[in-house]
Amino acid sequence: MRAAIAAERHDLAAVLRHRVRLCAHRRLIRSSDGWERAVALEPKSVAQFYAEVMAALRELTLEVSIRTTGTEVERAIPFQDDHEHASYDPDHVRRFWQQLVPAAGIFRLPGASITNDTSSSRGWRSG
Repeated sequence: MRAAIAAERHDLAAVLRHRVRLCAHRRLIRSSDGWERAVALEPKSVAQFYAEVMAALRELTLEVSIRTTGTEVERAIPFQDDHEHASYDPDHVRRFWQQLVPAAGIFRLPGASITNDTSSSRGWRSG
């Protein structure tokens, strides 16, 4: 699911970095000035996860604007209103990660790259 994210820090020219630590089951939010907050990846509603991420960003004094309605799903529920979806299975995440690691090597092959082409449905090309 895509969400347009724009971040601006008013007190420092800081860079916002989001990292998902699948093995540690947490979303790490770090600013370039060294401050960070983590949000646990565990069974909780999308609305609760969204609220926790936004609270972490506020604690870091990062102002963000996020389009909260997904664009790649049939019935898009705004994140703050989605109390329906609340599953998280650490074993499934671990297995997904184990599949991603070897697949990442494909993008290191000569002639392969990931593009930011919004007209492409996949964003991957070869040659």
